[in-house]
Amino acid sequence: MLSPDFITTIIPCFARFVSKDVRKKMFSVPMSARSAAYKAIMDSVMAINEDDVIPEITDVIISVNEKFVSSRISSSKGVILFVEYGNIRLSFDGYGSQAADLAVTVADNFNVANMDVIQEAIVMERCYTILDRIMSRLNEEQSRVDWVSPLIRQISFPATIYTVEPQKFYDRCGFAAMFKREDTE
Repeated sequence: MLSPDFITTIIPCFARFVSKDVRKKMFSVPMSARSAAYKAIMDSVMAINEDDVIPEITDVIISVNEKFVSSRISSSKGVILFVEYGNIRLSFDGYGSQAADLAVTVADNFNVANMDVIQEAIVMERCYTILDRIMSRLNEEQSRVDWVSPLIRQISFPATIYTVEPQKFYDRCGFAAMFKREDTE
């Protein structure tokens, strides 16, 4: 079974790819309104070491809320890492399996007025390279015997990589990797 905290475990798994300054922007709830669970997640995210940081990423968004995503992407000025989860499937076939879709997107600004074929290729290549680094790291960690988080262990490769179309993604271009997180009892 997917762990009951499978959504909150996504946050530190992908937040480690951004700097501490970028991670700080994830936490906007006023101190007085933060629950113990919120504080625990915030503490674990802020304690992540910087070994896996990809400095080109200037914003991270982990959400399924369209309004929140739209606002954050529209206000971002650089390369974003966007993680979306959903489509949870349960199977009661005697194996007790569950699966959830994950999408990891790396995208950058796409301004038609300042873009030509060469500039587009450069931006797309940068986004693909960043996404490849993230996916390679996740894949590499699956083979480690000393430590693998439950989230990493449950990621199912291969991933399918799609281009991000600016007209459908808030004037951003880049790539999205789609894969599953699955577990069987």
